[in-house]
Amino acid sequence: MLRFVPNSYREKMDAAKMKAQFQARRASRWRTSSTPLEANVDEPIIERGNDARMSYGDRFTVQFVKEDSAWKLKDLD
Repeated sequence: MLRFVPNSYREKMDAAKMKAQFQARRASRWRTSSTPLEANVDEPIIERGNDARMSYGDRFTVQFVKEDSAWKLKDLD
């Protein structure tokens, strides 16, 4: 999973921290937000240089950043 994390976030993350994050309360939030995301997976992704966004649901957005020729997940509402 760390390969999908922007370099600036990777400095603060490691496998143990990510595991704890997904197993804690946030895991419940992730499961709740992933369902609408999966339902809208065909929504267009708008690219602007090294940044990209995809809207899903009524008010949510996924933000990506391009680093080292790969798109990485920057933020998931």
